[in-house]
Amino acid sequence: MTQQTAEARESKVSLREVKEESYRALRAIGYTWGQAQVAGRVAGVSQVLWGTGISAIVLDADRFMAARRSPRVTSSQSNVRINAKGTKFPTFAPLAFALALGKPNTEIFFKGAALTKEFATALWDIEEDSTDTFFWGSQTGGSSRHAVGYSVTDGELYQHGEPLTASPKTWSLSRQVMPEGKLLISLQARREAIAQSLRSGVVVDPFEWSALKKISWKFLVPE
Repeated sequence: MTQQTAEARESKVSLREVKEESYRALRAIGYTWGQAQVAGRVAGVSQVLWGTGISAIVLDADRFMAARRSPRVTSSQSNVRINAKGTKFPTFAPLAFALALGKPNTEIFFKGAALTKEFATALWDIEEDSTDTFFWGSQTGGSSRHAVGYSVTDGELYQHGEPLTASPKTWSLSRQVMPEGKLLISLQARREAIAQSLRSGVVVDPFEWSALKKISWKFLVPE
């Protein structure tokens, strides 16, 4: 793709618009007010930082019987299991971090969920400058020296292991201090990116934006 073609496929909207259209899209397919509000905020920040929030909402909305297949939680004394049922991070990650913060000594295991860096945006939505330390991913033999995944420490996002081409079948979220990883985004860089987006807008792919608008338009509009 040439630079001119790439630029032609980019446009800007406000961060508020990304949040509102994401909210409306999820409401249109049956998500509750609370689920859609949180997911919209998470998608907005992800769009600012990595350009992935809008596509996540569209993919979530396009699932078969989407809102009827929402994440399911089962728990025991030692762990919690979340079957994400193919939902994307704006939907299942807020639920996961709410449980993790409410049950500090509990490990949360996932099924049907992609392991991605964007998972961190749900923690930042709850605690903007979080001082908590979390790791999500998998560890061979239970050793942090052979970890694959991501962590947040003092509000900064790190990658552990090689970049993933596919999500592992089994991965979990827990509170633990990890060995030094690759810094993906610092607290200061995140603050600056969000501040910049509030001044000058958020870059969106016109095709993705159009797909999101097509779904969100159905909210409160009779078919």
